[in-house]
Amino acid sequence: MSHTPGEPEGTEREGEGQQAGGQARQYATALQWLFTRSRGGLPRDPRRMRRLIEELDLRVPPRSVRVVGSNGKGSITNLLYGIGLAAGLRTGRFVSPHVEDFRERIAANGAQISASQVVRFVGELQGRELPGDPAFFELTLALALRHFRASGVQLGIFEAGVGARDDATAALGTPELVVITPISLDHVATLGPTLAHVAADKSHAIQPGTTVVSARQEDEVMQVLGERAGEVGARLLVEGNDPLFALPAGIETADEVSRQNFRVATAAARMLGIEDPAVIRRGLTVPPLPARAEKFAIRGRTVILDGCHDPAGAQALLRRVRGSYTLLFSALGKKQVVETLDVLAARADTLFLTSIAGQGASLREYPGARFVQSAPDALHAALDWAPAGGQIVVAGSFYLAGELRPLLRDLQG
Repeated sequence: MSHTPGEPEGTEREGEGQQAGGQARQYATALQWLFTRSRGGLPRDPRRMRRLIEELDLRVPPRSVRVVGSNGKGSITNLLYGIGLAAGLRTGRFVSPHVEDFRERIAANGAQISASQVVRFVGELQGRELPGDPAFFELTLALALRHFRASGVQLGIFEAGVGARDDATAALGTPELVVITPISLDHVATLGPTLAHVAADKSHAIQPGTTVVSARQEDEVMQVLGERAGEVGARLLVEGNDPLFALPAGIETADEVSRQNFRVATAAARMLGIEDPAVIRRGLTVPPLPARAEKFAIRGRTVILDGCHDPAGAQALLRRVRGSYTLLFSALGKKQVVETLDVLAARADTLFLTSIAGQGASLREYPGARFVQSAPDALHAALDWAPAGGQIVVAGSFYLAGELRPLLRDLQG
């Protein structure tokens, strides 16, 4: 760049920095507006999302997949996104929650949505009276639909939020394919107190005439899904010995959980007409979402970061971790905190607890635990305590993962 005569040499760089700073402030302001949108006590109702779709003239991509379940939804959604891209399809991905940056939730054609697109969308809506006063998740889904249309997306992969029957993703109409990941006892305050209640809610993703690909389920869940499929005339394909789920030759997986995710994604891809083994293999190499058994090598120790927040998720994580470890745990109070901690603590040789979002102090009394108020301080304490060559598992909440992941990256160098 040339400089105006007599102008200080750093002026242009300072101007660029000020412009970038201004854009960052605009993005932060837009996110603050989104994060403060709530239902205000209103019940979950997909009709609110349908009204928003109509009001904003949104369109669902020509082909769509809805992913429901309890654990592994984001991973399966991401794998199908990778396979769609590998097949040459303009593909979009909608997942939740994010770990560090809101933009993780929405991606199309190999790239996350830009901050400027988020700012532009929010600017369009601010001050506008929207039908039903939509909440954060509904507005984020609307942003995804807007972005997918602008990006020419042909295949949209949508992860459901909570349940299926009353989730905002139910407003997207009947998808080409439904994928169901393992269902366990989760969100009981919303979906019901028993596994049968939870399964019944999520079974409503099965619509008349749809094709459904499901991971292997517990017998109680399988009965609910089978009855629902029979009632509405849907085709239900369940992970097992069916060659539909067989992995292409040359696929290696690190653990049982990854293998199941790969098998389910492979079966789903084949039901979408993507059958070339080379394409599926390439798609399965898509970079994983953050905080899904994510590993960091720090000071001769392996740190495993995971957002699991219920007992079934904790059990799935343990199937991916060998041997004992030092555990750093925190969770929000509304989750199955003690039950999840019990699962993870069973194999931990040392336990550190901390607080996040002002919560976690109630964990102080957990037997044998060392409580450190600050999550970064707790991480440093765990690193100091764990032996060289040892493992540290950081788990219990995506909020905890979001707070510590930048520090883990910095420490890894």
